[in-house]
Amino acid sequence: MRVLVAISTCAKYELDGKNQAFRNTCMKEAAKFPELTCKFFIGDGTPITEDSTALQQTFNENWRQWTTRFPSSPSVWEKKDVPPAPLPRGFSAKDDTVILQIPDDYKHMSYKTRESLRWAVQQDYDFIFRACCDTFIDFPRLMASGFAAADYIAGGMLQPLYGIGGPGYWLRNRAAKLVINAPVTDWAEDRWVGGVLYSHGINLTVDSRYVSFPQHPLKSNDFITSHIALMPIPYDERIMYRFYEERGR
Repeated sequence: MRVLVAISTCAKYELDGKNQAFRNTCMKEAAKFPELTCKFFIGDGTPITEDSTALQQTFNENWRQWTTRFPSSPSVWEKKDVPPAPLPRGFSAKDDTVILQIPDDYKHMSYKTRESLRWAVQQDYDFIFRACCDTFIDFPRLMASGFAAADYIAGGMLQPLYGIGGPGYWLRNRAAKLVINAPVTDWAEDRWVGGVLYSHGINLTVDSRYVSFPQHPLKSNDFITSHIALMPIPYDERIMYRFYEERGR
């Protein structure tokens, strides 16, 4: 059995130390599992050529909801709707990084998910755990979680039957194949993935051990992951180091 942990990230996070924080903490434990590969996925800035009207509509609706909920801080959301930029001049990818021919911005995360899953399927991985660089992962618990029992596993359910993406979610190879052959119709990548799978009769299996900040894996609990950055709070990689230290106590 071959397992891939696919970390969606960006060139900016590679350059400012956020990806390195994951390498310096959680990823140290990944080497203990020979069947496991952990890869970062970054876009090279290539523009999308397929119709993205539906994606833009969902993005605009999220913008409306954001300004209604947080009227004093719309600028946080506005920064996510900026034109995709190419990779910085002289950018050099590490051996654990895959460069995809897609935009590297937040609005096109569904495309990054789709193309990272396409890469995983082409490499014949049996199971894929999709997460982000701000997802704290307890790798021993992840690998012992019983993920092979279902096609689609996440920590919480939102309507219409999709898993919350921040703490990460599991896909079996056959489920990933359905996603890579689907058009992107939603800005929210977790909602889009869940919708695609639901339309094919694959329902979400909920595992409540995948949680979000401030909850996180400790010796005193059985949590597997924790999504650190929750909007409107930006990701602070120092929390990744703190969680790693606290997990070892």
